[in-house]
Amino acid sequence: MAKHITRWSPDTCACVLDYEWDDELPQDQRTHTILEVIKGCSHHQGTKEEVYDKVKDENMTKNRVLGEIMGSLPALVEEVTDSEGNVSKRFKKGMEPKWSFDENRQLQIELVSSEKAQLKTILDAKFGFNKVKLL
Repeated sequence: MAKHITRWSPDTCACVLDYEWDDELPQDQRTHTILEVIKGCSHHQGTKEEVYDKVKDENMTKNRVLGEIMGSLPALVEEVTDSEGNVSKRFKKGMEPKWSFDENRQLQIELVSSEKAQLKTILDAKFGFNKVKLL
């Protein structure tokens, strides 16, 4: 068992967290165990497990929402191939959504699209009514 410690500074807040994981397990079977909150932001308080769970939830929600936008609005997306031939998707230059969390930790997405109403319906159905605000 090869345990690793990762220091995580999520892009969703100012927290800094250390967690442990085992690289001998397949990625889909790995668990991350919070070791320490190095720095907590003003939005995340509580035990180290509570802080980690909340930060992880916000980060995963943001990532899933951006993925849902990519899948729902293909005109905003382009495929890119890396040097090893792996194909991935990214937002076209100038079409990248801007995102942030408001003081109540509601995800705010600023998006250049005429299909915001359709996307809002999709996001509400997938993530919960008004969990994500489109600007």
